[in-house]
Amino acid sequence: MLMNIHSDNVITYHGSFRQNGTYNLILDYADGGSLKDLLGNQEPPSTVEDIEQFWRSLFGVFNGLQSIHQWMEPDDDNPIRGIHEDIKPDNILLFKGRSGSAYDFNPKVADFGLFSHVRQSKASSSEAMGLDNHGNQRYSSPECSHNTARMSKGPNWITSKADIFSLGALFSDCAAWIAGGRELQAKYLKRRLSYHTTNNTFQRNGYDGCFHDGIGPLPVIDDFHKEIRRLCRPLDNITPRVVGTVQSHMLLGKPVDRLNPQKLLVKFVQLLPSSRLSLDLTRQIPIHYEGGLEPAVETGQFKDSGSGSSQASNIQVPHENGTGPVDPRMSMSPSALAGRGRPLTLEELDHYRAAMKSGRDPDPLAQEVVDFILHNLAGRDQFFFIDDSTSMKDHALVVNKTFLSLSWLTKRLDPDKVELSFASAPTAIFKAKKTQKLSKRVSEQEYHRDPTLMESSFGHLVDNVLIPRLPCKSFGLNFNPFARRQMSVYIFTDGNWGDKPGVELPLQRLMKKMRKRDLDRSHVSLHFIRFGSLTSGRKNLHFLDEFGREERWDIVDVKDVSHPLTDILIGPISQDVDNRVYDS
Repeated sequence: MLMNIHSDNVITYHGSFRQNGTYNLILDYADGGSLKDLLGNQEPPSTVEDIEQFWRSLFGVFNGLQSIHQWMEPDDDNPIRGIHEDIKPDNILLFKGRSGSAYDFNPKVADFGLFSHVRQSKASSSEAMGLDNHGNQRYSSPECSHNTARMSKGPNWITSKADIFSLGALFSDCAAWIAGGRELQAKYLKRRLSYHTTNNTFQRNGYDGCFHDGIGPLPVIDDFHKEIRRLCRPLDNITPRVVGTVQSHMLLGKPVDRLNPQKLLVKFVQLLPSSRLSLDLTRQIPIHYEGGLEPAVETGQFKDSGSGSSQASNIQVPHENGTGPVDPRMSMSPSALAGRGRPLTLEELDHYRAAMKSGRDPDPLAQEVVDFILHNLAGRDQFFFIDDSTSMKDHALVVNKTFLSLSWLTKRLDPDKVELSFASAPTAIFKAKKTQKLSKRVSEQEYHRDPTLMESSFGHLVDNVLIPRLPCKSFGLNFNPFARRQMSVYIFTDGNWGDKPGVELPLQRLMKKMRKRDLDRSHVSLHFIRFGSLTSGRKNLHFLDEFGREERWDIVDVKDVSHPLTDILIGPISQDVDNRVYDS
């Protein structure tokens, strides 16, 4: 089973062997021990920075749990669900981060001895059932309790939501540790044990001290959460909100009321301070978005208010050419298609997509352009970052259609899965091979974020997603286990971030890291796709487009959504294309 789970937050299976009559598995070595070791041997974090680092690290468990609950995709549409049923501190193994801090770690879910497959039914159903294998009692869910002889007889069927309750109990225990160390943890356990003494079925059977009474969460949980909030350090505004989210969405009696891991990750990541820009993590916090979702939109016009015609604009005289490293795969000149008729637009790409999906012959020009793109840009990771601020709400329909067509094409360039995140939660990353699933996510996104917070949002993307993926080489060898291949990042925005938004500061940090590690300029390319034509937005985006030109190390290009498709995809990599200007 472990061979089929590929997640940074699930213990990795490397092989097995038999020796002296015993069977042995070769798994990752956890140099940070387990979460139980950390809670038992380490003093709780005392600074705001360390508290944030601890929770940010621990939230990675949601990604592992999501991979376990939907652990294999035979047809890429019907993931098979599993249930771990033994979530506890002992089974969360920790891998040390680069900073050396005890609170900087990558958690991995381990010990699958009680793992259960779901019963044969619709794998995409949230109510798919698996056999209860009688997991640990202390962190068990109400539906897994076997506290009476009657309940211990016969099979008991449960859902993957049992793991959610267990993880909520674990988070609640961690919150007590942060607020008052091992002493408060012991007091918390004593309070639960005291409650269970009033219930004869919960004495001396292993379930005493658990977080439920066989039906729902214990009443003392709410009372103790209030005590945790009271005892938290004055500047700790994360832990009180963590226990609130745990109580509202995880420690619930009915399994159907508990949120799944992907939705929980979004909620928990949003608890982290948005003003913190320079936190150096060893990893990103990804999230897998799966499930059988239908396409969000159909073919249609790619017209946007104020952005000009849906047809490509005529190209004027370019700026003075700069020089610099170009992607070695760019074996064909970026202007090679310029003389071959009208440039292909995103709208025409949408028609090409519709033709291919219906089995009709596509337009020859469109086919030629697509072949050119596939030949020159294949092998790069493809990442979409969508500005979901209030000012982008007017462009939502165009954003949906643009994403549907552009992600459909770029998924053929990415050997893995296309990734997506939003400015409101930059490190909550959705992944899928079937981009229709991501399109559904985009179409459902609400636009509530303050436009002036773009520096913070983009800063989190740079510091917590892009920089941790950069290779760190010495003597030709990469020493960053989280390094990824070259990446194209498509940023959908109107640029309406206010005066002096500061977005160039995280951009500067990214460029500095890339140069310090002696990476090629094209290793990370930032494709800003403009929606709308507000003067302030054009000004901000023009400033970013010019950033780095004087140093001949420009990794940014800005194109309007109506501009030629090849220019949008190649702009930051080819300076010829980057330097082009267009009719307004």
